[in-house]
Amino acid sequence: MEYLINHINKIGWSVSNGMGLNSISWGEIHAYNQCHNYVLNESEMDIIKDMSSAFVRYMSDKDPNAIAPYGNNKKPSINPLVDALKNVARVIE
Repeated sequence: MEYLINHINKIGWSVSNGMGLNSISWGEIHAYNQCHNYVLNESEMDIIKDMSSAFVRYMSDKDPNAIAPYGNNKKPSINPLVDALKNVARVIE
């Protein structure tokens, strides 16, 4: 799975739409695959998409009591993100 993390680091974990983070699109994954002449199979692309979605869910986890637009009052911690990515890996196995 480490090689997939290398791929998503190159693609980017998320994109911004001006209103917040979104997971990377299928088009971005396919474009990356073609531009770099990689041969990622369908399940590998699914994992990359799922990792991006898990990252966006983690980063978008807001405190409901915070005053907008400052909903994300927590300091980024990598441990919950790592746990979310491990859960994605378990689901695919």
